[in-house]
Parts: sequence; structure tokens; C-alpha cells
Amino acid sequence: MWMLVGVILLAALFRGTIKQNKTYIILIAIMLFTICALRGVRIGADLGRYETHYRTCFQASWSGVFAYYQWDNILFYYLMKLHSTVVGYNFHNFLFILAVAEGIVVAYIIYKHSVNPYMSYLMYMALGYYVFIYSGLKQALATAVLMLAFDAIIDKKTVKFTLLTILAAFIHIPALIFLPAYFLGHRRLSRKMIGLYAVFAVILMVFRGQILEAMTDVYDSVVTSTAIGGVGGKVLMMLVFIIGGYLLRIPDGENKTYSATFNLMIIATILQTFAVYGNVFERLADYYFIFSIIYIPMVFEKMNLREGSEKGIIIYDINIYGILNFIIMIFSVVYFYITVHETYGLLPFMFN
Repeated sequence: MWMLVGVILLAALFRGTIKQNKTYIILIAIMLFTICALRGVRIGADLGRYETHYRTCFQASWSGVFAYYQWDNILFYYLMKLHSTVVGYNFHNFLFILAVAEGIVVAYIIYKHSVNPYMSYLMYMALGYYVFIYSGLKQALATAVLMLAFDAIIDKKTVKFTLLTILAAFIHIPALIFLPAYFLGHRRLSRKMIGLYAVFAVILMVFRGQILEAMTDVYDSVVTSTAIGGVGGKVLMMLVFIIGGYLLRIPDGENKTYSATFNLMIIATILQTFAVYGNVFERLADYYFIFSIIYIPMVFEKMNLREGSEKGIIIYDINIYGILNFIIMIFSVVYFYITVHETYGLLPFMFN
């Protein structure tokens, strides 16, 4: 919890100019990801299983690694093999490198695309993404690669986006779910787009059984087929984000980053709705919902940063803006507290 307090307190010192935001982002990244990098090798529910994979890769030859895993997330296991070949058997050092790499990518994306780094880091922690990197190593690394792919969406670099998404899929196969994001990132919300979202939802409904069956072997953790506690609450939260965003700032294409993230939130919500059939859908949704750390700050962006806009803007006075920020802060503190205490294997926390 004190990490979140640190995010809030540092925000009071470093907020305002671009230079101050850069300093704030660097300090928060160092604080959060150094703690993650130096954690004990048993802090994280799935680390025992990952260390078994690491040991397998260390003991096997390069061809042996491929023979054992085939194409199943092969790049991740080759990274394990490469690391253990270069530095010897050192699983903790492998965790350290992953944490540093992911921290750099998150800081870069927030610096480049967030209008409020403070709120972005609050969302990153409150929505469970910071806690997730402690145990979901494959998906966390693939997500970092997809963050760079998002950068390619905004810059309209199709080849770069495609290559990065494929690279992420070699780390974690379900990352292929992000391929439609390039198309979505350059579309305004319209009746046609709403129709496409409806078709996507129908396809998920029809093939949900096959998707669950296919993904069961992909995820190391158990993929259940029963209702999962908290699913409804998360869907409701996503709907609030989407509806609130539409009411406060219509995604009319004026700001391409906002319009892109708005569409990604819709896909995330559709995927999350199907999580009642199996938590694999929640994992898939997270590949899209991670960009809420860029989306939410843009919804609550101050009016004086959007004076040139003519559509979909509610004019806030200083008091309303302050109240909204306070609500976000309280939500973040409560949600982060719940996430930390309900995540198996995270507490009691200890360093290596």
C-alpha cells in the first residue's frame, strides 16, 4: 500500500510541466519496478511453475527446448534458455531483467501518450496490472510488447504493428487477439462500428466453448468454466468508463489517441463479459484494457488543455475537476488494497 502512497505524494512534487512529468515518471518507474525486480523468487503465485520451466530450459539444449515446447510460447522459453546460457542458472536475475524491461516500456508509453502520468500510474496499480507482473510473466512481457505495438497504431506504422504483435504471440500465443487493434485504432465510433462489435460478440458467444478448450492448454493456470467472482463488477466498471468517456468526451476522431483507446475499451468490455464462462476471456480482455491507463486520464483531461476542441467536451470548473481527481484517487487506493490482499502468493512480501 505504501507504494501507492508514494505515487500520490510524489505527484504533489512533480506535476505540471513536461520536464516535471518526465522526472515524476522516472521516479515512479524506479520505485515500482525496483521493488518488483528485487522481490523474492516465491513472491508470485505462478513463480514455482515458471522456475520449473527455467530449469528445464537451462538443462536442455536449444533443439531440446524446441522439441519440448514446440511453437507454444517458444520465444519466452528461448529467452529463458538464452539467459541461463549467458549468466548461468539464476532465476532471480531473470525476474529482475523482466521487471526492468517492463518498467521501461510502461514508463515510455505513459510519457509519450498520457496527458496525466499521475493518473496513469494510479490506474496501472489500481486495476491490478502492476500486481499481475509479479506472477503472470509470459502475459506481462507480451503486454509490454503490445504497448509498443499500440505506439505503432498511433504512428500508423502497419508493418511495425504487425511484427510486434506476432513477436508478442511468440511470447504468449493469446496476444494474437490484439491483431484487430490496428483496424480499430483508426475508426470513429459509428453505426457500422457498433454493428461490427455486435458481430464480434455473437462470434464469441457461438465459439466460446472452442476458445476455452483451445486456451486451456495455453495458460499454465487453471482455466475454469464456472462463473468467477468479481466478473460482473469488472464489467460494470468497464461500462462506466465507456459511458462516462462518451458523455465527457465524444470519440469523434479529433484526438486519434483518445479515439483509438475508446475502441479498445469496447473490445475489452465485450471480452470481459464472457469471463463468466471462463477466466481465459478476462486474460484476453486485459490485452485491451491495459490501455485504460492512457484512456482514463484523457477522459478527465483539464479543459485548458483542450481549448481547440469543439465537440464532446464538458467545461469543468476547478472544483469539479478536483472532485473527479479525488474520486479517482480513492477508487485507486481501495481497488489496489483489495487486489493486493486477494492475490495469492503476494503477501507476506519479502525481498530476495
